[in-house]
Amino acid sequence: MRWMYGFATVALALLASALGVREQAAAVRAAETVRTLDLRLERPGEPAVELHFLVSAPSDAAARDAALRAARELAPGATIAPLVGEASGAPGAATAAFALWPWKWEDAELPVRVAYNPEGAPSGVTAATVEAALAPWNAVVTTRFRFAALELTNARPGIHLGVADGTNTIGWLDLGCAEGCVLGVTSKLPDAHEVDIVMNADPGANLGTGAAGTLDTQSILLHEAGHLAGLEHSCQPLIGVCSPLESEAVMYWRYAGIKRTLAADDVAGISALYPVPAGQVPLAPAPITPLPAPAPVALSLTAGWNLVVLPSGPLQPVMEKLTCVRAVYFHNGFGWTAWVRGTPATLNTLATIDAGAAYWVWSNAACTASLP
Repeated sequence: MRWMYGFATVALALLASALGVREQAAAVRAAETVRTLDLRLERPGEPAVELHFLVSAPSDAAARDAALRAARELAPGATIAPLVGEASGAPGAATAAFALWPWKWEDAELPVRVAYNPEGAPSGVTAATVEAALAPWNAVVTTRFRFAALELTNARPGIHLGVADGTNTIGWLDLGCAEGCVLGVTSKLPDAHEVDIVMNADPGANLGTGAAGTLDTQSILLHEAGHLAGLEHSCQPLIGVCSPLESEAVMYWRYAGIKRTLAADDVAGISALYPVPAGQVPLAPAPITPLPAPAPVALSLTAGWNLVVLPSGPLQPVMEKLTCVRAVYFHNGFGWTAWVRGTPATLNTLATIDAGAAYWVWSNAACTASLP
């Protein structure tokens, strides 16, 4: 099994308290450099796991520490070793600008089905965001590769836990952001040809629409979808100097802000892996059918204490709708965490709602809100 860690970030020291959360995040990102770091996990009797990190950090050492922490958390007990950059020119690669990672889909597996679980997604990120990230790959007329229409699912991605369910799933899990922040994990299972993508639901990951200092989820998923299709990074940093054309690619090894359309190298790569047969006319673009928006659910609270299940994901947007709530308490098995209205964000210990968990909510009046 091979895993690909997508995007990770390392938190810097807190800025002046006068800065808002978004402005603070934007200033932190501006002071960091995004770089690639590769590791391999090895365990007795099991296939090696190759991890591809894209890390935002102030130094090479900080990036390495963040990657090592993430690897130890998700694969405890595994031996961690550096992964030497592989030369491009693997089967299916037309030039040194792109390479295969680590296998490609068989024709019988096309179009590739992908399911999306929106539970825990940050505000502004919807199924339409995922559809928009898959669509550019379907618009390339010189390749036979296609994604099928996006499906909704209640299942969670689980290949990173050794659980294969036969579905390529994109979903959100709280990966935490203590002393560093893994933004996404893409895992590939060679034998079963299954791919799962996990995006980090922790608010500290700063995933959003690319506005107000957030990282652009659509750009990240477009890149991850390229790995799902079978493409490696367009240029390996250990192999020569990357050309300007390679640095423009979605599959470039560094995250460079909002990048929602494919570049020439991306088109060349996917066309080389899955060329249209000789003599056949170019294929027409295949649309990703839009999914219906999920119906909102009305949540009613009474004055006093309420024990309720809240929508998973960031807590703050939910509290902005439930204006009667003064405090939320949750016992995580080790101790109590709390959110209290009017308390600075840095002092609140509860920021994310876990799926299916019950929370004690104190309300000073009755109120009702329509929630996703």
